[in-house]
Amino acid sequence: MKNQSVNGLLLAALVVAAGCDTRMQSSQQTSAVNRPLKDVKTPVNSVQVDPEKGGEFHFSTGTVLRIPELAFTDSKGNVIHEAVQIEMEEFHSASDIFLSGITMHYEQNGEDAPFESAGMFRLEGSCNGEEIQVAKGKTLGVQLASKTNEANYDFFQLNEKNGKWERLSATAASANQSKQALADSIQMVMNTDLQSSMPSLPEKGALVLDLDVDYRKYPQLRDFYGLAWQVDKSENADEISDVEWDYSKLVSTGRGINDFKLELSNSTESKSVKVQPVISREERARLEKSYAKAIEEEAKARAASIQSANVRMNSMSDFQRNLSVNGFGIYNCDRTIQYERPVALNPTYLLNGQELKQLPTYYLVSNDNSAVSQYQKGFKMDMNRENRLLFVLDNGKIAYVTKEQLDAAGDLAKRGKESQILELQQANKDIKTPDDLLALLNRI
Repeated sequence: MKNQSVNGLLLAALVVAAGCDTRMQSSQQTSAVNRPLKDVKTPVNSVQVDPEKGGEFHFSTGTVLRIPELAFTDSKGNVIHEAVQIEMEEFHSASDIFLSGITMHYEQNGEDAPFESAGMFRLEGSCNGEEIQVAKGKTLGVQLASKTNEANYDFFQLNEKNGKWERLSATAASANQSKQALADSIQMVMNTDLQSSMPSLPEKGALVLDLDVDYRKYPQLRDFYGLAWQVDKSENADEISDVEWDYSKLVSTGRGINDFKLELSNSTESKSVKVQPVISREERARLEKSYAKAIEEEAKARAASIQSANVRMNSMSDFQRNLSVNGFGIYNCDRTIQYERPVALNPTYLLNGQELKQLPTYYLVSNDNSAVSQYQKGFKMDMNRENRLLFVLDNGKIAYVTKEQLDAAGDLAKRGKESQILELQQANKDIKTPDDLLALLNRI
């Protein structure tokens, strides 16, 4: 018989993540949302919600979505009571932002100001395939995962009709509570000793009783032969053995196999004493080999569970930003890029030695993958950042300019050389998944 308490402890302690549905979005594209690789599927968290109860939903990044009761209405304003489907798509890295196709440009004082993000998400809802709305007076709480705790990021919503970002409020970051809870639960399991759940031998001089046990109530004891019950030495054995009892009841007092008490009573008194199961020396010898194997298997299972939990924890962002929204849409925690060593470039691009006459939209990735800016002509970059360019060619292939090439072009521009030529390199592997794109960005 295996010790079940360790696995149960780990499963109970770990934060449960909502289901993740990987698919393309079919919503209408706008000038502000134009996915560059439409065949690349991106992960979408999808949860089913009972709108009469609402709920709290945890995602693998550490983001938490909180939905109050009766929070949704249909297109006519009627409160929805049927199950609704909520989709939440998060964007935290350059590959996320690039594949989203969401504009990262903000109009500030009449000028274009590229954004860098501390976390972005898209939130949508439906009921029976029909779009729904957040009810008037209701707000959805979002503890958005964030990779930075810097304070100078504001909260924006994208106006998808005109393609412009609208500022909602300031944001502040705090430690990711979901990540901390998972770390605490992992540590608790690691600090819990694996113990055999095999009953002990009777102690010399202890009072041992033969009891009728209802094994339907205590199935963990069913496999032991010749089971008896030892009264704890802290109890006065004479007060028990010298009295004739009319009624006895065995009661479990905890999760361990030794956590029991015996309730005794007659017409004049009642008493409760601590007892534990004991077995004979022969039974103990019979079980020791199988128990040693069970403990070994349990240790392996626990190690695998801890490893899996650590992978989950390491994928979570370190911080969260507490936000609230009163409608579905696209939201972003952003700040405009502050250039320390700006340089403007308008290079000539070559592909396989031939000049690209008609430039596709291309993307400047910078600042530890938190900024992805879209351009069709010249662009500005900060020489103090690591910068790369991505192009989506007409055949759907990815071409790129490395950070070394851009650094060299920037140095020439700083020295007054207005004409730069950049040779595009084509990715030798098709981009089929977000991980493919992330691997390319890490390589270039």
